[in-house]
Amino acid sequence: MNNKLVIFLDRLLGQHKEYSGQEFYYKCPLCARADGKMKLAIKLDPSAKDKNGNSIYMHFHCWRDNSHKGTNLFQLLKRMKAEASKFEELKSILGTK
Repeated sequence: MNNKLVIFLDRLLGQHKEYSGQEFYYKCPLCARADGKMKLAIKLDPSAKDKNGNSIYMHFHCWRDNSHKGTNLFQLLKRMKAEASKFEELKSILGTK
């Protein structure tokens, strides 16, 4: 698990709750209903696989609204309409260009 990534997500989404398998839950910023429940799950285990053996590292989904899901955190930032500096910060943390 990447501690810098967790710190970035905490600054972006607020405090998290961690569950088994390095699955982190946040309040979903995409849901219209702001009841404070942590329904956005983000998988931060690099070795995590789905039932078909495909990597699910950095996949996210909301348990309240199934349309709030994606296969990487850049998709989440895009849906949140985050500023360009957030994309650059995430690229830096992940070591991508």
